[in-house]
Amino acid sequence: MQQLSDGRFKIDKCILNDDFYDMYMSLKPTKYKVLHDEDSGIHFGFVAQEVEESLKTVGLDASNCSIVSCDESQSYEGGYVYGLSYNEFIPFNTYMTQKAHLRIDELENEIKKLKQIINSLQGVA
Repeated sequence: MQQLSDGRFKIDKCILNDDFYDMYMSLKPTKYKVLHDEDSGIHFGFVAQEVEESLKTVGLDASNCSIVSCDESQSYEGGYVYGLSYNEFIPFNTYMTQKAHLRIDELENEIKKLKQIINSLQGVA
């Protein structure tokens, strides 16, 4: 499924930053079965209400974000039925992967420098 992604149609853009790190780290990947559909087997995902709480940690209101939806035409146990747009998680995954790779590069450089120091000290002994 393709989505409109033309930059000319995007406004109020900002690059994800470390403010989103805590939000991302607070997400709780979950294994679950669907109520009244146990035959569908085990599923993996997130709980929409928990994602909504995670968004609050960075000052975002779920009602103003496309990642969490609330279907007001459906209700269950006195509340509306929530859903998630899993495509909206891709930028967070990309950001965190990039952040991890930058950290790996830093650590590899540090290890290289430490090995050089060790080698130079061993050469002296």
